[in-house]
Amino acid sequence: MGDDEYIKGVSVVIGPLLPAYIDAEAYLRYHKKVFDSVVDAGFAVVARQVYTSYFSKEEMDRIQTSINNGGFDKIKSNIAFFYHGLKGVKEWIEKNKDVQPEKLCDDELLDVFQEFIQISEPPAPSIPYMRYAEVIVYNKLSEEIKKQGVVEKLTVPDDIESVIIKEKRHLYKCVYEILIKKASVNDKVKEHLEQFGWSTTHFSMDKPLDKKDVKDALYQLLKKKPGEVKKEVDELRNYLKDINNQKKGLAQKIMLSEKDKESVKILEDFARIKILIQDVQSHSIYVFLRFLYEIAKRITISGEDVKWLLPQEITGLLKNQKKTDKTLFDKIRSRKEIYVLAVIGSKLEFMEDERAREFLKNIGTEKSDVNELKGQTGYKGCVKGKAVVVTDRKEFDKVKKGDILVTTTTTPQFIPLVKKVRAIVADSGGITSHAAILSREMKIPCVIGTGIATDVFKDGDLIEVDADKGIVKKWKK
Repeated sequence: MGDDEYIKGVSVVIGPLLPAYIDAEAYLRYHKKVFDSVVDAGFAVVARQVYTSYFSKEEMDRIQTSINNGGFDKIKSNIAFFYHGLKGVKEWIEKNKDVQPEKLCDDELLDVFQEFIQISEPPAPSIPYMRYAEVIVYNKLSEEIKKQGVVEKLTVPDDIESVIIKEKRHLYKCVYEILIKKASVNDKVKEHLEQFGWSTTHFSMDKPLDKKDVKDALYQLLKKKPGEVKKEVDELRNYLKDINNQKKGLAQKIMLSEKDKESVKILEDFARIKILIQDVQSHSIYVFLRFLYEIAKRITISGEDVKWLLPQEITGLLKNQKKTDKTLFDKIRSRKEIYVLAVIGSKLEFMEDERAREFLKNIGTEKSDVNELKGQTGYKGCVKGKAVVVTDRKEFDKVKKGDILVTTTTTPQFIPLVKKVRAIVADSGGITSHAAILSREMKIPCVIGTGIATDVFKDGDLIEVDADKGIVKKWKK
């Protein structure tokens, strides 16, 4: 094994083994259904709670060939496949959202646990097909359209809102009612949690919103004047209408060819499915965590530590009515340092301790002494500022107002950070990625798909983000 055999996929801020394992199994199922073949090789490494996927070049070449040979019809059929997969997850949510885990016997709890693993869909960032297809469709756009820099505006869905917008609007609505109608803060906190408690959960199984999170957000917004709050409420209420009007205006100014219209429509579908994946997945994990935490209680382990166990370990402990012992706690401590999930001979294998380190000996890390990177525009704008590199949730606190966020990719947990920063630079992503969508909704410059920004830039570097051109570079005062 060597660097020439593998290419780096996406890096995300994720630690626990359980969600990573569920994601890997979901991806293998997805690949089998879409391509009628198995994944021969590839692996994911979690070191210091950063999850980085690697795929064999041969595997990626096969995916790209499949997309190229199938053309737009192949891509359209697979978009339909995504929608079908999400339908099963939605049905699982409806079936289990009102069930009280504490009233279930052990076997019933395990049934819910195992069913969730079987119906889980892989998160959008872990699907190479989606990233490859997006690039292929984008490249088929005419150069004239790409030069005008309107692709990201034309491909924003005008019939569906991300949870970012929906939660923000509800927060402002709560603030408006507290200021104008003298509503109780506690009542509004409860209302917001009932509607959006799930919004910050993610495939990494982060904790849901809690009372403190919502209170802090409300008190921050309560510092605004009533007129400012009302203006923001009105703008958020008209969000989809404004996007629709913007797209109509662009369509009148730009004469799109039939080929360009088809490409734009497919890119818009990708953006839509990513919004749906994020919403449905976050909601399903929010429901799943209630059952997982109940299992944790019964096997005498914390709600956080249980996420570092394999599904079969959890099943075995509950079936045999055993309690978590010192040996398993030692394993959890080790897994928090490093583990590997690898596809070898089309089968998923888990490695830890020395076996994981031995497996990784021949895998190098990307290094670069370049001072300038080229990526893709997520949202236009040009700013200068201090870089802050975030590859771990533990680093969130070092982000200060006015910094430029440099990261691998963004997830819903990044929303509070993005409210502070003046620009986003990401290693991965395309124009329909989470980072691109987030930057457009927050109206801050964003360059995605730089590949190695987190390797090139360090905390404190003064950098210039020219999102108009998709360039990020170091600069000196």
